[in-house]
Amino acid sequence: MNDSIRITRGSAARMAHESSSKKKRVLWSETPDDQGKDRSDEVLLSVDEEASEFYVKDQPTKAPHIQCVFNNGIKADLIRNLHEHVYNVFRESTCFGNYMQMHGCCARGQIHRCCMALELNCSSRRAFVMRVNGSTLRFTLREFALISGLNCVSEEKDFIFDTTEPNRLMEQYFQGVKLIRKVDIMESFEAKVWGDNDQDGLKFAILFFIQTVIFSGERVTKKVPRLHFDLVESGMYSQFPWGKKYFYLLMKSLSKKMDSEKQFYRIGGMPIVIQVWLYECSSSIDFQVAQKVDDHIPRLLNWQTAKEIPRYKKLMRPYSVMLITSLNSGTLPPIKGNLQYCNCHQRVSRIKVKFSILIHQMMNQMR
Repeated sequence: MNDSIRITRGSAARMAHESSSKKKRVLWSETPDDQGKDRSDEVLLSVDEEASEFYVKDQPTKAPHIQCVFNNGIKADLIRNLHEHVYNVFRESTCFGNYMQMHGCCARGQIHRCCMALELNCSSRRAFVMRVNGSTLRFTLREFALISGLNCVSEEKDFIFDTTEPNRLMEQYFQGVKLIRKVDIMESFEAKVWGDNDQDGLKFAILFFIQTVIFSGERVTKKVPRLHFDLVESGMYSQFPWGKKYFYLLMKSLSKKMDSEKQFYRIGGMPIVIQVWLYECSSSIDFQVAQKVDDHIPRLLNWQTAKEIPRYKKLMRPYSVMLITSLNSGTLPPIKGNLQYCNCHQRVSRIKVKFSILIHQMMNQMR
């Protein structure tokens, strides 16, 4: 059988193993407010026919256009515009430095289209649930944290700044205008407006990273909140819950959006994360789709997509790219309380398992 992607429970076990490593820092936690909320977001354990049905009843008659953007060339952008020692500071001393180990991983809209087409009714803004060939996959904030490595712990409301005082970066480089767009940050970074001020060069690199990597799914005309400037200027950006904020933006644009008539979709937040999650749930992937080239946490650093863009029909074909076995869910097992993940700046060694033998044994048991 010439499978492109095969998803098994073993893949989820690998991810769970990584979450219990000795070197840890909290990247995700369930707050008391979350614990008190309606658990309808969970995959239903009882038989609920309506909740377990596909959300999209009638597939689009014409192929919709899925726009998802991700700056996989961020390392080259920083090297090109920063002095070498400033780039080294970004790589070694900022909370985003581990992304400099990232390989060429491009966002593929057809994969997001597959996810939307296979979404279940029980999916929500807190849990994207899909079923493939009889198996259920569940993407939540936990999976987002493990794939992206971004902070998903603290609360945005805890970061309060005095907005009556002018922000220095906005005043000095944008003449104090209130409407600064994403594209303005991008153009200022390319123009190296900071001159010989390496400290401000580093701050612009952080702003550029936030807008083109974390904020990658948003339009270039989107207004940049003043909060971003205050966080970078104060240095508190490293404690801000970027992951939590952009997980919900991703869910808002992805969950229960597809219908038979709509032709244009834009995936917001950080769309590359759910794509890599699907790769991580797979035991084998066709090299014409993507290749695993490293072994890091966050898992986003490990994948390199092929130049060829996979077609939707190929992805949806049984026993092809979106194939999973009918064992159990490909998601992580439920964990009570806080969930700790390995330090994103450390290379993590894993238990090496011969998955080909494991899969063969599973298939024999199913016969």
